[in-house]
Amino acid sequence: MPISDFRLQHGEDPWHVLLDDRGPQITIEFPNAYQLSNAACELVHRRLGSSFEGQDLRIPVLQRAQRLLEAHSVPVTPRIAGMFALDLAIAGVDKARAVAEALTPTVLSGLGLGPNMLRPGEIEVWGDRFSQFSGTDWLMCKSIDRRVRALSFRDENPAEFPKGYNIQLWDGAHRLHTGLLEYLESRG
Repeated sequence: MPISDFRLQHGEDPWHVLLDDRGPQITIEFPNAYQLSNAACELVHRRLGSSFEGQDLRIPVLQRAQRLLEAHSVPVTPRIAGMFALDLAIAGVDKARAVAEALTPTVLSGLGLGPNMLRPGEIEVWGDRFSQFSGTDWLMCKSIDRRVRALSFRDENPAEFPKGYNIQLWDGAHRLHTGLLEYLESRG
């Protein structure tokens, strides 16, 4: 649901989260708990009975999930993602693998393309979180020629992009889904 609707229903309570089952990945979104105020952080610490560094509840949740998953040999990898998300994905399944699978000779031949027919200028990667520290969209770039342009439709810090890839920020007037629509409309 849109975050504005979520907050109308649940207020600013950091304990309320959004859960999205995406098949090979479950995403938990913490719209009220990724930039906790000092007062909210103190309340969370009291409720947990312990404290954690920083103002982002995703970090201790990620650390706890990682300990539990490893202790029970569950092949799931937790990752910080997006503005306020925590992804729990099946180990070895990420956006790099999805792109690699989409570009197999079998898939390409089904589209009438040969394996060497896609050149860097004929393919693009679109996303909204290419930071190597808090996003996963950059992983799509791993399975393709590094010269392929990747376009972020979010205001991001390019210093956080992994080196060696052609990741660029959209310079249009809009961001996220409306930025993508603006881009598509500009291409005629």
